[in-house]
Amino acid sequence: MNRHVPPHDLEPDEALSFLPSRPAPDFKTAARHSARVRWIKRLLPAVIALALLVIAGASFVSQMEVKLALPFDLGRLTLNGSRLTMELPKLSGFTDDNRGYSVNAKVAVQDVTHPDLVELSDIEARLELADKGWAALQATKGTIDTKTQFVKLTEGVE
Repeated sequence: MNRHVPPHDLEPDEALSFLPSRPAPDFKTAARHSARVRWIKRLLPAVIALALLVIAGASFVSQMEVKLALPFDLGRLTLNGSRLTMELPKLSGFTDDNRGYSVNAKVAVQDVTHPDLVELSDIEARLELADKGWAALQATKGTIDTKTQFVKLTEGVE
């Protein structure tokens, strides 16, 4: 017949057989884990697709060669205090009356506090004349006022 036996009356080996083999399930932890797995299952394909797009975009951009045809070339730039120095600057374009010009210099220095004035040294310039001829100018020093678009040659003008 079945009867109730208190646990303290059992032998230690018999009492261990009645203990649960593992703790009771924790449903909150399981729900958090399931939510994390669902989030990763959605995130992983999106990350892979984004990586493929970046690789394809980088490949496409590297094949494109962008060249801008600017009317000037700054050469090499250095900044010393408030003075910006440009090595081998080149400036070309057209005047208001549609005559072409080209100005090359060895060095151009611009003070950042006075951005409209640029000091030039060892200048070579070509200017289109009214009769469609060209004039070549050389000077040791000069300045350009970018606001008024006026060039002043000061030393060794030929």
